Amino acid sequence: VECAILTPGELYQRISYDKHSLPESRINLVFRNFDKFAENFNCPIGSPMNPKKRCIIWQ
Repeated sequence: VECAILTPGELYQRISYDKHSLPESRINLVFRNFDKFAENFNCPIGSPMNPKKRCIIWQ
């Protein structure tokens, strides 16, 4: 996984031709669903990294 800032053209290329999800999706969308992440990084409830509703698969 990389740290990336994509131009609109690069974003279009990635979405159109790359089979992998975007870097922010591979990291942020995963960690935003862990309460411990939000607790440890003091993310306010309702912020992008600590949503009020989470996707929970296993408990």
